[in-house]
Amino acid sequence: MINHDLVELENDEVSRDPGPCPIHPVGHRDGRFYFFDRAGQLIELGAQALGQAPQVRALFGGNLSGDWLRNKFPHFDRDGNLTKGFSTSDCNGWLVAECYRAGLFDPAKLPVRGHGVWLAQDMIAVHVGSEVLFISADGRTETRPAGFRDRGALWPAKPALTPPAPAVNAETAQQVERLFAKWHWWNPGEERVFTGLWAAGLLGAAITWRSHGLLVGPAGSGKSTLLELYVALSPLALSVNDYTAPGLRQLLTGRAAPLVLDEADEDPDTMGRLQQVISLLRRASGGEGARVVRGTGEGNARNYNFMSPTILGAVLAPPLMPQDATRITRMELVKIPDGADTLPCEAMMDWARKHAGALWGRAIDGIPRFKSNFATLRASLLGRGASPRLADQLGTILAARAMMLEDEPLDSAAAEEDLLSVGWLLQTGYQAMEDSGPVRCLQHLLNSPVDILEAGQRPTFERLIARALYAGDDDARRKLIDQGVKLARYPQRAEGIPESLFVSRSHPALSKVYAGTLWAGNRWADDLKHLPGAAAPPDSISLRYAVKARVVVIPLTCLPDGDRPAPAFGHCDESPA
Repeated sequence: MINHDLVELENDEVSRDPGPCPIHPVGHRDGRFYFFDRAGQLIELGAQALGQAPQVRALFGGNLSGDWLRNKFPHFDRDGNLTKGFSTSDCNGWLVAECYRAGLFDPAKLPVRGHGVWLAQDMIAVHVGSEVLFISADGRTETRPAGFRDRGALWPAKPALTPPAPAVNAETAQQVERLFAKWHWWNPGEERVFTGLWAAGLLGAAITWRSHGLLVGPAGSGKSTLLELYVALSPLALSVNDYTAPGLRQLLTGRAAPLVLDEADEDPDTMGRLQQVISLLRRASGGEGARVVRGTGEGNARNYNFMSPTILGAVLAPPLMPQDATRITRMELVKIPDGADTLPCEAMMDWARKHAGALWGRAIDGIPRFKSNFATLRASLLGRGASPRLADQLGTILAARAMMLEDEPLDSAAAEEDLLSVGWLLQTGYQAMEDSGPVRCLQHLLNSPVDILEAGQRPTFERLIARALYAGDDDARRKLIDQGVKLARYPQRAEGIPESLFVSRSHPALSKVYAGTLWAGNRWADDLKHLPGAAAPPDSISLRYAVKARVVVIPLTCLPDGDRPAPAFGHCDESPA
């Protein structure tokens, strides 16, 4: 608490103690000053605003703090008589000094924690707007009014929400999955994945990985109703059906609570807007989430921190890059068959809202159980050859589901059983490699037509390569060289070794092939050099007489007709073999 001196009033015989200050200075930065106002909100003001009486009154809560301001900063008229107001100049000087005493405000070191569930050093913090609940490992809870600085973060006041209720039993949680199972899923067991995503969402940023989901369903599948049920079961959830990445950053910064984004279909008129949202979700998955810095019109930097576990809803699935597919798990509904029982929507929503608070309480109480489940499941997934990212994603989903539906942690046998129940999500090392950027980059090249007409048609790179290799077609070899591609041994003077595919790192024909793709701007070489066995020699190599170029050397085993390559990706060889 700030130490305030007594105020000596010149025409008063009694000193007046203003009492505890109703606001809390937080710090300053770049001519801006930060406070928790009387309501606990985080307020940012410029130096000029601090000298204006209306701004100061608003900061202090208007008439609620009138006596404090008058006692702390008395104002006298020209005759030396005490007025009913306060001295704005004295108040301004004091506010600036207190912010300097608090120190520089650094958003990177003092993140803002709003609605949601957070890790707070050795405790779990549940922010419900008007108050923050700190829960220790032994279950003890300390409740504090929002609007304070502690545990390396700022905890400002937000609109009040209902806190978690005492936890329900496992049977009530199992009823949630039975409700989700009333929908018609494409794959058996998809309701288990949806249950896990819901349960993980209740934990916000209290767990190290935030799993996202993509729910695909045609008209008549009940997709929107299922998303509505998800929101009803998640006390902190927000649902939005028209959005952009910048809008989400501004709306949800400092929030660690479930988010539903319906209508996630790529609109041809706004191509790329949804991909920006997906990119934001990718960065929000792990660690401290998506940390974005943007400039303001005043020349200042503004920080945004996005950490919301998200469910996307779409009629047609938007394209997902390989790095997104391991962070956004796809589920698919089918149209409700004719004659099927009608979903009891109103009864389900009423039941969900009635039990949502206590289900949330069960999730928070179950965090130790979740951690045990996650360690067991992740080890099983890695043992099956899953990538670390898939192990994080699927491990989190299934660990959260088991935490909610069971009272005891999973053992190894139960973990294996859970993995088998969602076998359609398991991906072998080779499948992961096939979906990777380097392989997709090579496939794009092989499937692209060359800029040469043969009998009125343009052959693909793959067809020319096949003719050169298997039909002894020297004309095909020459045409490939004209396109920046060559078949030769590596090193070129070596004997008794198979040929490799040389791809120029910079060539006009290849620039046309990759125009409009992720690999445009000569970026194709950055991915191709990560193919298994590929090399990126530092020196130029002869493509044809008097023409040299820097190339990426790709073993023919990477081509579709070659022997299947090893699934592991190592560092590329930057020196000649």
